[in-house]
Amino acid sequence: MPRDLPSTPEGALIRRARERVRPKISIAVAAARAAMSPENWGHVERGYQSQGRGQPPRVVVAPADTLAHMSRAVGLTAEELRDAGRHDAADQLQDLINQTPPGGFRTQARFPALITDAQPATETATEAPVGAKSPAWFTSEANRRGLNIDLLTVDQLRSLAAHFGYTLGELLLNAGLATESELKIGERPASQSRALAEFDAAIKEIVSSPLLSKRDREAVQKSADKTRQEIVETYLGGQ
Repeated sequence: MPRDLPSTPEGALIRRARERVRPKISIAVAAARAAMSPENWGHVERGYQSQGRGQPPRVVVAPADTLAHMSRAVGLTAEELRDAGRHDAADQLQDLINQTPPGGFRTQARFPALITDAQPATETATEAPVGAKSPAWFTSEANRRGLNIDLLTVDQLRSLAAHFGYTLGELLLNAGLATESELKIGERPASQSRALAEFDAAIKEIVSSPLLSKRDREAVQKSADKTRQEIVETYLGGQ
């Protein structure tokens, strides 16, 4: 792979911006913030993509939408993009900034851990209490990922929370997926408390059955603990 090819102006700009982020972030973390693959991020930064032995590299110029999300992920301004000659991406970045959720797009040290913990959405979809008027910053990002906001999995919610620098509870609250009272266990409606109590009692009865082996009891308990935790995190903000 050639190492002496100059990057494109936008690629050099993205690389400098990523390297000045504090705390420092890798290409993998930056790419996760922009909901793209590390490979594609690297291609944009370098300004080219290797085509294999004996083939000339292909110049990579990012689409406006992609470059705008990359720029937001590393804190670039629309003016900086215009200075690099990407007025199209600058306009889209400004739109993204205008849609930024309450509290802003944060670059805290906990962000990489949230991204690492987010898993692909392979679980059975869990219906989320999405309001009829979800904010634009939430619906636009969900639509960009091809997600149905009325039917989101727990992992999809976690990934969206990480993208905006929110905890899961903050995302649910600010996106209108839950009310403040619903995120407080102490103020949980009686019906929710009873439902969780009945769930716990049913699991306790199952695992205490003499018909189950020790291994079976451990498997049931592990599965039940995971399901309960997902319910709490999704509807009660992880409290």
